[in-house]
Amino acid sequence: MKRTIFPYDLSPYYPVGIQPCPMYVDVANRIYDRIKNMDISLPDADKLKKEIAINVAIYYEDKMSDIGLWNAFVHKHSLAYTHSLPFFPD
Repeated sequence: MKRTIFPYDLSPYYPVGIQPCPMYVDVANRIYDRIKNMDISLPDADKLKKEIAINVAIYYEDKMSDIGLWNAFVHKHSLAYTHSLPFFPD
């Protein structure tokens, strides 16, 4: 598997001074490897696929490490808009 996603690609999603875990960089690369051949008729489709892989890996890290960022976002959304997000439960 050729590495396409590197730690610096995930760095903007982390607080300043915190480096992404190499395991989740590997997860992002594995996801990208699975979706890179999908036919998406959009401009910058490769960039979109890379962003999808990064975001899924970050969500996976949040759930596996029980960091709680996603749960905090859902809670803040509920307070602000008085209804839940249109997603399926975990």
